[in-house]
Amino acid sequence: MFRPHYWARELIALGHDVRLLPAQYVKPYSWRLNSSYHPRNDYAADVKAMPSNSLVLVGDKDEAVDSTALLDLLKASGYRGRAEVLAETTHFGIFHDAEALKRMTDFIATVPVP
Repeated sequence: MFRPHYWARELIALGHDVRLLPAQYVKPYSWRLNSSYHPRNDYAADVKAMPSNSLVLVGDKDEAVDSTALLDLLKASGYRGRAEVLAETTHFGIFHDAEALKRMTDFIATVPVP
């Protein structure tokens, strides 16, 4: 059973600032919004709007993106920046991959300071 006042008291005891909202102001969980999220419809326009001094890194073992299809999409959309595929890198692995850090550092060094 959902007991907001109980959890509010527990969180206050831990030092948090709690404010309970009336139910009419809270949107209920929506399975549709969480299962069919589609942020943009015009990817081609988004890609064309990207500056030419930008870098896109994607891992070849990415679970969320097909790296070959992404590179093809970027080329077909007129992307003017650099796009590189990192070998043996997963979707979240790109954040702690030493090769990704090196490529970003090298790229930033080439960007002119305005």
